[in-house]
Amino acid sequence: MLPPRSYHATKELCGRFLDGLFESPKPLLIDTLIDLAADLFAGNLAELQPCDTAFHDLDHTLQATKAVLDLLAGHKQKKAQLSARDWEVASAAIIFHDTGYLKRRFDTEGSGAKYSATHVGRSCLLAWDLLPSLGFNRDELRQVQNAICATSTTAVMS
Repeated sequence: MLPPRSYHATKELCGRFLDGLFESPKPLLIDTLIDLAADLFAGNLAELQPCDTAFHDLDHTLQATKAVLDLLAGHKQKKAQLSARDWEVASAAIIFHDTGYLKRRFDTEGSGAKYSATHVGRSCLLAWDLLPSLGFNRDELRQVQNAICATSTTAVMS
């Protein structure tokens, strides 16, 4: 299956943002994270099935990723102190925010939509399992998980 247009648009947008905003070091993991999202939602990881939900899919994830990158670019233009690593952590959080809808290979009943009430926690666990292989440390993983938790419909922002 070919990746959707949003995959290519998001990769192109990343390139434009990163080329114009960072001298060194550039947040190079963002491309890798987008590729990981495509693999996750396509079912290219041995333990997960392809996404079978109608809305919380790769397109939605990449649209959200573009929105977050746009916000980060706005912060950078306002001279906010966001490092390249901050961009990578934020990108990991948005890319993983709905991965909890993905079903494990052995899960043959219903669609991933059955995880609506628990998908945030499942997304946090998947991020904890997969992101260390990309160099995310314990503190960064907690930041990713906190950001994912903020996407819950029951999240209280203080």
